[in-house]
Amino acid sequence: MSVTAAHRRPSRREVALRTVAVLVAVLVLLLAAFLVAERLQESGPPVSASACGESGGEAFTVPTGADDPRVRYAPLVFLHPRELRLPLSTECFIAHSRLTWASAGRGVVQQTKQGEVDAKRLGAADPYTSDLAGRPCEAGAVGCFRATDHTRPFDSGRGPLTGRVGFALDVDDAFRSGLASASVGPVYTGAPVYLQAEPGFITYWFFYGFSAAGGRFDSRGISTFGHEGDWERISVHLDEAGNPLEVAYFEHAGPPLLLLWAQTPRLDTHPIVFSGLGSHASYPAEDGPQQKRNADSTQVGRLWPTWVQIVDVHDKPWFGFGGAWGAAGIGPARLAKELTGPLGPSPYKTPAPAEWRR
Repeated sequence: MSVTAAHRRPSRREVALRTVAVLVAVLVLLLAAFLVAERLQESGPPVSASACGESGGEAFTVPTGADDPRVRYAPLVFLHPRELRLPLSTECFIAHSRLTWASAGRGVVQQTKQGEVDAKRLGAADPYTSDLAGRPCEAGAVGCFRATDHTRPFDSGRGPLTGRVGFALDVDDAFRSGLASASVGPVYTGAPVYLQAEPGFITYWFFYGFSAAGGRFDSRGISTFGHEGDWERISVHLDEAGNPLEVAYFEHAGPPLLLLWAQTPRLDTHPIVFSGLGSHASYPAEDGPQQKRNADSTQVGRLWPTWVQIVDVHDKPWFGFGGAWGAAGIGPARLAKELTGPLGPSPYKTPAPAEWRR
């Protein structure tokens, strides 16, 4: 009986060609990762508040059951004891960035010099503009894109924009390690938490200057795989009376982990968050299946009581920026997308599960 084509065994030549194709693909990815690693210069220790022109965080206080639900439900975050990339303020990130328009390949068109980005022009007030070639243009004209448009490189659903093209903030390497704590000892009070309160929920955004996937650092503390900028979050679902119903822990890709309020680990009314080493993904416990799936490491380290310093995103002039908080990645498209800075709080990034909104 003849063997059907569906079950025909491949010839040695076909096997060899497939093997070579796989090896070539692996080598291309390794080369791209190497080039990225070479670009990631050692950023040194966290910077002081004075380096960012800030006064630093307030002293740690024990929660007292505040009347304001935005304070009452602010999380207690455990940073990993080996964390090298600490939280950072958006003001510091922007103040030490340049705005670029990324183009196909490896190129960028500089829109501002380093340290000259106007935060107000990232948001609704007279936003920066660019055409496809990276030239300033008249807002509203055909082919003219504003900083408030969805322009993060590699994202889908951006109309005529495809691939690597789009706005990206490129921060000075020295500020990737975040802000040093304003207090000494086991408590971290360096950077604020960013709050987005909407009908039905409160989202707490954590911002970092760099994300190193899975905490991948070499012996010198250089991230070997990651991207500039990092926005992580948890959300608290509220009923119409303002009572908490559940908490959403956001990790990397995919839907968040949802826990009923009664099941959520807390310090009094403050949900507990374990921050992934380097990745900063949010988890409810020190160990769990989510960390294993994401190859993340979490551990009890410095405590970050986020209620000490809370900033409302709606009060920030950059709110609504649709570009990348971090440089545009290079290399094969799928890899370069992962190496590109993320979207921040804006109409293009869902702050909480859609069904929570009232």
